[in-house]
Amino acid sequence: MCHLQELVEDTDRRLKAFSNSEPAKYKQLMLTLLAQGALSVIGAGHGGSHSIRVLCRPMDSKLVQGLCEQAAQVAARRFVNAAQLDAQRREATKLGVLGKKLQGSSSTVKPPQLPEIKVVFVLDSGNALSDSSAGGVITTSRDGLIVADNTLEKRLQIAASGLQPVLKQVVFPSSMPLELPVSAGAGAHHGAEADLLGV
Repeated sequence: MCHLQELVEDTDRRLKAFSNSEPAKYKQLMLTLLAQGALSVIGAGHGGSHSIRVLCRPMDSKLVQGLCEQAAQVAARRFVNAAQLDAQRREATKLGVLGKKLQGSSSTVKPPQLPEIKVVFVLDSGNALSDSSAGGVITTSRDGLIVADNTLEKRLQIAASGLQPVLKQVVFPSSMPLELPVSAGAGAHHGAEADLLGV
């Protein structure tokens, strides 16, 4: 795991330089992180108006303010698309379950009304991220009870933890499940299955 730690530290150094070295890509990333953060805070199926607090580095505040309206539109569009897909799935399920009963009837399955949504971002300059942060945003509900950490450090941490099982398979290949030989007899096959199942 020492090499993984070195990789994470090297990536962290690169992320800290990313906002200055690749401003156009960083801007696009921030737009995506804002929209994802809003959707994480809102959750599924909760239409209406949502005020989303945003925390960012002081140096990113102007960039974030410039992206808020576009990110709100992206979040609202994704929310409606997800709601439409959910409504289509529900309608298909109802038709599958009730279809035969409805064939001789004048009744139809009515699709649910899609929720309307409005997202408003509010920059929380009183609780800014540290200047030493690599960037990204934290979005929260108005009351602060729901928090979505979309900082670059958090995203790196999540990616690194996802690599650990992969590295375990590479470093310790004996822990991988064994393939059973095709030509093994019935008794040998049964014994191998028992070993794999830990019996």
